[in-house]
Order: sequence, then C-alpha cells, then structure tokens
Amino acid sequence: MPRIRSRDVDRRLAMDAKLGVHVISTKRRRPSWDKVVESPPKKKNVWLTTCALVRLAISGAVILIAGFAIFLSYDTKPEAPRGESPVSKASLKGHGPLDILQDATRVIEHYLAATSVEDKVYYARRARVVRPLMERYYQSQPLQAVTPKAVKIVGKMDDLNRNHPLYLAAAVIAKDHVIPLILEEREGCYRVDWESQVGYSPMPIDKFLVKPFGQRMWFRLYATVSDYYNYTYSDAKSYLCIKLDFPGRLEPCYGYLSYDHPQYQAIRSQLGTRKRVPMILNLECEEGRGTNQLLVSSFEQARWFVDQDPDAYAPAWSLAQY
Repeated sequence: MPRIRSRDVDRRLAMDAKLGVHVISTKRRRPSWDKVVESPPKKKNVWLTTCALVRLAISGAVILIAGFAIFLSYDTKPEAPRGESPVSKASLKGHGPLDILQDATRVIEHYLAATSVEDKVYYARRARVVRPLMERYYQSQPLQAVTPKAVKIVGKMDDLNRNHPLYLAAAVIAKDHVIPLILEEREGCYRVDWESQVGYSPMPIDKFLVKPFGQRMWFRLYATVSDYYNYTYSDAKSYLCIKLDFPGRLEPCYGYLSYDHPQYQAIRSQLGTRKRVPMILNLECEEGRGTNQLLVSSFEQARWFVDQDPDAYAPAWSLAQY
C-alpha cells in the first residue's frame, strides 16, 4: 500500500471541507487520562515579605527604646552620704569643696523663720548663755521672720583647731543682701552662733557715747586703720587711729590706740592693710574727746565668734548690763 504523506492528507481534507463532505479526522487524539495538567508558575509574594520585614524592624526598635528607657530610670550615680545633698558645691579659700548639708540648711531656715525668743534660741549655739542676751536685745530690736531665697554652706573653718567643726554659711535674702552665719556641729546637730550673726554688744554705741567719762565696755565692730586725728587725739605720733564701724549704725566712730599699749603689736598685726576686720574691743570714754572718739582700752579677739563650750557660762564681759 502506498504511503500517504501528511501533505497529501491535509490537502484532501481541505478539499473535502470545501465540498461539504464530513470527514473523520485521521489525527489521533490523546486520551483524557493521559492529559498532563500544568500548574501556573509560582510567583514570589514580594509584598508579604516586605511587610514581615517591616514588622520585625519595628518590633526590634520598640524593644531597644523600652530597654534604654528602663536603663535611664535607674540612677547610676553613687548615692550621697546621709545628711548631705549634691545639689550645689562651693569652696572656702584654702579648703576643698564641701557639699551643702541638708540638716544644717534646715536648721538655718528654721532659725531665720523664728518670731519669738523661745523658737530662735532652740536653734542657737550656747542656748543657756544667749537666752538672757536675746531677751534684752529684742526689747529694742524687732524680731522678724526672714525667708532666704537660698542657703549655702560656704566652707569649713579649720583655723580654730577645735574638736567640734565650724561651718561658714550664707543665707541669700536678696541680690544685695546676704546674712553670714557660723554653725557649730556637735554629734550631728547644727546650731547657729547668734552673737556673731547679730553682732551682739551689751549696749548700743549711741548709749555708751553719752556715758560718764571713765566707763569701759566691749563691742563687736569692724576695724580699719584710718587717719582722723582731732581734739584729745590730735597727735598722730602717739596714737594709731582706727575707724570703728558698728552693726546697724551708719556713722562710724574712731578709736585711738596708744603706741605704748602692751597689745599694740597684736592689734596692728591683725589689722594689717585690710578693711573692716571683725573684732571685739574694749572701749573707754575719756574727757576732752570728740562725740565720736573713743580710747581703745584692750583687745579681746579678731573675730566675733566666741570659742567656748556651749554649756559654760559666759565671762563677765559677755554678761554686761545695759
């Protein structure tokens, strides 16, 4: 049987289709069970992958931020010793820095806020001694409460070489008004030296100036070398002139110290070239003097602070009457 080429078959089929003859295709069909179902190609879901990565990054950032916040919530600085505050530091010339003492600051605030002798003497050094002095002093001076804007412990006073430490403090009342204070520490308790704070003297200088001649009395004052010579004390070769400034008094007085006085060298060395040196001096009224002139009778000390045991009674010159 002659072999029929595929081109001939295709040509006959095309011709039969034109003539309308139904021809069964000789093309072999693939059985249904032999069909291969091809699945569409898998596409990578880029959007889902991106979202997952973004969520992971956000979660990590949140964890880091939370951990850093917890770390900051803890104070990594060493704790200050009990009774001290690291709020502010200052130094006294020649001494190291000293933290502000919370207990001392609290005592100063209560001391300045007191409006009665009973309240004020509770926070005062040498309470038994200063109570009667306070009672007399505040008969002529108003006792008013003062609220400081700030209280600073300036430094420790080591020059007295004593067992109980002394601290120099400053209560800032206004920009140009500062109250200097001396505190004594005993067994963890702080007390203010009232006598040096008010510049206490047993008598106002104005009352003493009208006393009879020959009267002597000690005073807390500021001393400065001066050159005012007049009346009885007109000889600059015989006397050293000292300008005397008294607490609460605007006008100064002038004291005269004889060059032959046994304490001349001690007083002169304390004065040096400084201005307004705090001192306790015994003064005397002499006949023929001017209304603001006084003779320097003796020298007590070159500071207002009296270094005595707080339970001891003051010497006679501390209890002088008005």
